[in-house]
Amino acid sequence: MACGTPVVAKDIWGTPEVVQNRDAGVLVKRTAEAIAQGVKELFESYPGREATRKYSEQFSWDSTTEGLLKLFAIVKNRYSK
Repeated sequence: MACGTPVVAKDIWGTPEVVQNRDAGVLVKRTAEAIAQGVKELFESYPGREATRKYSEQFSWDSTTEGLLKLFAIVKNRYSK
């Protein structure tokens, strides 16, 4: 996505947290048929490279680290009493 290329990804683990709109790509079930359909859907309505790249910027190392630090602070405050 950082290169402006949307993905066809399986809807497992943390992938749905990343692929949340069409600029990012398409989520599919874990079957060959679903993957093929996802590729077809993506090419029928392909997002612009700039939109995909811009979408991916929210997942920078800085923003990811900031989110983790906030989460750690919440856990620390909740369980250090």
